[in-house]
Amino acid sequence: MNYYQTLQVDPQATQAEIKHAYRRLVKQFHPDSQTDHASHERIIQLNAAYEVLGDPQQRSQYDRQSYETPFNGGSSNSPHRRYRRTANAQQRYKQNRDRAASSDQHFHQWLQEIYRPINGLISPILQSLDRQIDELAADPFDDGLMEDFQDYLHDCRLTLEQAQRLFQSQPN
Repeated sequence: MNYYQTLQVDPQATQAEIKHAYRRLVKQFHPDSQTDHASHERIIQLNAAYEVLGDPQQRSQYDRQSYETPFNGGSSNSPHRRYRRTANAQQRYKQNRDRAASSDQHFHQWLQEIYRPINGLISPILQSLDRQIDELAADPFDDGLMEDFQDYLHDCRLTLEQAQRLFQSQPN
């Protein structure tokens, strides 16, 4: 299967052209499109082609492999070619799986090291805000209440600065 033909693009097409062609064809052939052209098999072919051509690294690898076609001295059904295709597919699967696991691990690490501590700092501010406003609203001209509220705001500012330092200490 030639992925460029599947997506109806030229081998020299840009990534944007490939993406545009993929979206156009998916809309045309999607089973929910209510058109006569709807085809589940065609969607599978389009997805497979876009998975390879939509990723610059996989596209480059595909282009190198495509060069070794029968008219360039290789045999498309040779055992070696089938083995290489299988090995490459397994390698892509493993890379995608590892990339997803790494992403999940990074996200959980971010939750533990950044989000939870910052949430722990900010939550008390937000939980006591209504009470602080209600106390001040009882008599906004009372110097004691105003001083208490200003102390609360000062503490909030210090806590937010601490949260900001913590947030900036780790790359996102």
